[in-house]
Amino acid sequence: MQYPIIALYTLLAFLLLDVISTIIALSKPGNGLTEGNGIMARLFAKFGVVPVLLVTHIAVGGLMWFCTVNLAQLPAIEQQLWPVLLTGLAVFYGRTDYSNFKLIKG
Repeated sequence: MQYPIIALYTLLAFLLLDVISTIIALSKPGNGLTEGNGIMARLFAKFGVVPVLLVTHIAVGGLMWFCTVNLAQLPAIEQQLWPVLLTGLAVFYGRTDYSNFKLIKG
């Protein structure tokens, strides 16, 4: 049970870094950067960057937290696959964060 918790905390840290790095990258004047995810770009245009990032990342983090805490109640196959899913999401967001910070640095 230890591994899913470590993967969850890693994912939550990367989600937080994604919010911070995206806000910094998109608000940096004169850099010409735009959101690369088309769906998020449309949501940013309609509702604003910060509200959309907070709602989507809290929803993802909250769902991952809820499922990890209740892992024992999931069917056996999901219990086995859950750490893999969490790790995959952490790698995805870690790569996104790395890319964002590279863009910020210029």
